[in-house]
Amino acid sequence: MPKPTKKEIYIDESIDSWVLQDFTNQIRDLQSGDELEIHINSGGGGVFEGIAMYNRILSLREKGIQVKTCIDGIAASIASIVAIAGSPVCIGQNATFMIHNPWAMTIGDADAHTQQAQILTQIQAQLIDTYKQKGIHTEEQLKDLLKNETYLTASCAKEMGFVDEIFNQTVEISPKNFKNLIPNQLQHQYSLVINNKNMDKPTQEPAKPQASTDGSNLELTETKKQIQNLETQLLQLRAEGLVNAAILQGKIDPDAKDEAINIAKADPKCFEAFISKIKTPETQAPSIFDLVIAANQMQAQAQAAPNDRKNWDIRRWEKEDPEGLKKMFETNKPLYDKLEKQTYAN
Repeated sequence: MPKPTKKEIYIDESIDSWVLQDFTNQIRDLQSGDELEIHINSGGGGVFEGIAMYNRILSLREKGIQVKTCIDGIAASIASIVAIAGSPVCIGQNATFMIHNPWAMTIGDADAHTQQAQILTQIQAQLIDTYKQKGIHTEEQLKDLLKNETYLTASCAKEMGFVDEIFNQTVEISPKNFKNLIPNQLQHQYSLVINNKNMDKPTQEPAKPQASTDGSNLELTETKKQIQNLETQLLQLRAEGLVNAAILQGKIDPDAKDEAINIAKADPKCFEAFISKIKTPETQAPSIFDLVIAANQMQAQAQAAPNDRKNWDIRRWEKEDPEGLKKMFETNKPLYDKLEKQTYAN
């Protein structure tokens, strides 16, 4: 009896007929009991070629061949369909899973465009049915994720059920590890570093700073590193505090905690705004889907906001959004000068 074969295949390009043919040639001789590991780093490609790869992977599994898919960088668009064909589906802790609606370019008259739209709608339905094979998604949830071209972190993709395992995962610090470290103590350390109090009034003879070959001060570099580390810890603590409070209030599903913390760290103000809209703790706590959908909506609103202000003058900016006006002055001085002239022209 031949010894089982272990094989690895790497998909590091756009999926087309050539990639499909190469993939098919590599799996042709696999037998029951063999193991196949497929590594994916692809932005997508042809829908039908990707679906063919998905179905051929399922056929391998039906023959008793173990197929493991690993998302090393990104599995986007139709490459995400290929990825979920494996069992297990694995993703690197810093990799990305992206899904969106199918799209195409059409040349022709109105009938040609109408026909293409119907085909895209049909393909969307087929993709939704395929994603649903992972088991925890509703059609409406998937439609929203596809519509918003949703990029998912490894933890979020796992929470949503698209992937089964995360590899190269760093150990996350649990709030329990901060039990004896109160935020005030950390903020005191932070302020000491910021204000350089220990250096301004040293209690002992300070060590002479070492100079690097380019003359920079290594002590200053180390201080900056301390500041960055403490800022990161403060951001983590703030995010955990927001999420833990929301869980205690019944506003967030505890199972969504890890991804909620990621969202809170990325944009604390938007997260607080979302949580504040949940008025009745008696209602069902939002799931991870709710959080991602809300994040998509907030991002869209943030992108649309500048268009709503195109007719504002300096006085309106000072009244409604002074911080935004300050940022405009710092980052887009020509626009600021133009508004100032228009405002005070009379």
